[in-house]
Amino acid sequence: MKPADLILSSTRIFTAEPGVDATMDGSIAIEGGRIVFVGPREEAAAYAGPATEAVELGDAFVCPGFHDSHLHFFPSAMDRSPYVVFCEGRSAQDCVEALKQVEDARPTDEFMLSYGWYHPLWDNPVLPNKDILDAAYPDRPVCLQSGDSHTLWTNSKGLEKFGITKDSVPPAGGVYQKDEHGELTGIIQETAATQLIPRMLAFSEEETAAGIKQFLADLNAEGITSVCDVSLLAVPGGDFVRDDVYRALAENGELTVRINMFPTALEDLTRARKLRDEFAGNDLLRSPGLKQFFDGVSSTHTAWLTEPYANAYFEGDCGAPVTDPERMRRIVLGAAEEGFAVRIHTIGDAAIHVALDIFEEARAKFGPVAGQNGLEHLENLLPEDIARLAELDVSANCQPPHTVLDPNGIERDLGPERAKLMWPYRTYLEEGVKFSFGTDSPVVDINSREVIYDAVTRQSPATGEPAGGWQPQEKIPAADAVRAYTLGSAVAAGRGDEVGSLTAGKLADIAVLDTDLLTCAPEEILEAKVLATYLGGRKVYGR
Repeated sequence: MKPADLILSSTRIFTAEPGVDATMDGSIAIEGGRIVFVGPREEAAAYAGPATEAVELGDAFVCPGFHDSHLHFFPSAMDRSPYVVFCEGRSAQDCVEALKQVEDARPTDEFMLSYGWYHPLWDNPVLPNKDILDAAYPDRPVCLQSGDSHTLWTNSKGLEKFGITKDSVPPAGGVYQKDEHGELTGIIQETAATQLIPRMLAFSEEETAAGIKQFLADLNAEGITSVCDVSLLAVPGGDFVRDDVYRALAENGELTVRINMFPTALEDLTRARKLRDEFAGNDLLRSPGLKQFFDGVSSTHTAWLTEPYANAYFEGDCGAPVTDPERMRRIVLGAAEEGFAVRIHTIGDAAIHVALDIFEEARAKFGPVAGQNGLEHLENLLPEDIARLAELDVSANCQPPHTVLDPNGIERDLGPERAKLMWPYRTYLEEGVKFSFGTDSPVVDINSREVIYDAVTRQSPATGEPAGGWQPQEKIPAADAVRAYTLGSAVAAGRGDEVGSLTAGKLADIAVLDTDLLTCAPEEILEAKVLATYLGGRKVYGR
């Protein structure tokens, strides 16, 4: 038996293995970056050698490293950089005031940038327009990205820099909003917005390097050891999955998070094959599947529903697919024929239902894929489609912070009956549905404790509202929340046999916190501190 490089011991080790709902007193032995033993302390002693480092963690909570199953890495990194200001605000004026913080951050011919605004939560919940931006900044381009990343709000100079005029034709599924006089308002939505994000987020190499290194450190400080970097844009060359940056970081020994890349799913699989083949067997970098978009978001009535919105803007207002269903079918079947897993952005119940139909056809024709098919967000389901998720082996990839972002708005959009099945975590458990947790960063922050708290309480971390939780019948125990955020996410990435639980043979990705997340009061989850983070047995963060 080869001696361990490291032995961690604690009275509170949570392995996150299926069926395990409590912590154990014991030790974890690690050799060569992998776990070789998990169990009683006295048995772990057999793995100790002269050079073994033994770390006694007392009653610290030890669990697998957290795994964000759905984020957008590059925009998240740059949105947290000094070049972009976050502002949710209570009004359009609040967001304009916040721009003062980045007036001197970049050259005056480059965009002044902000993100985070979400008009449904404003005191006057109506979309803003370019007039207020023009008044403050008539001579330089300004662009503000909404909190859900589906809308851009820009001024006249911004429209000019983008090359958009009132005669411009938006791409299919996109909107250049106009007023009653046919003039552009400065609001750009859905595919029209996503096509412009690469130009909006055009940074120098120096700016990019600084932003990404800081984001890696921020992830490690949250106990996060793996992420799924999923395509931000449905257009060729615009997914923001920066394999070039990851490759350089890995070559320089600076990559401290495992990156699972999900570029855009297209008819042309050239890039998909290249990434899959280049990083096959690479523990740090992997490309285990692809991503596409089927609809938008409920707050702007662009999510695709089977029945009209409760607060319909017009008769028959059901939203619409942003990708033609027949094209989505061709993409998914083409990917399945070559064994590629696909993840599809589906928020409305019609999008979910048709996506499941397509996965069912692909499975019947080509069998299971290499990896894990998944649906992203799944905010509004038909009851019968929950069982279909399990039957078709499709992972539901969820973001608990979305649950409490704007529950009143959800009920306005969908009505009380449909709201009952919004993010149905307990029903997923009961129906045997695979599900994972993430954040959709930069839509919400990467705070790992809030992810768990939101799933356990379904209450706002900021206010504790609503009392008892929103749709409390779908709350889940902390053990299941942590498991969804570790093993569930590893499965969603097609890597459940490599990471996600503290199991002998798996990579030694570990988070250590000062609070037992399984037994503490829910509000104490938010106060828990990450003490250390290990990636492959190497300490990448510590207090």
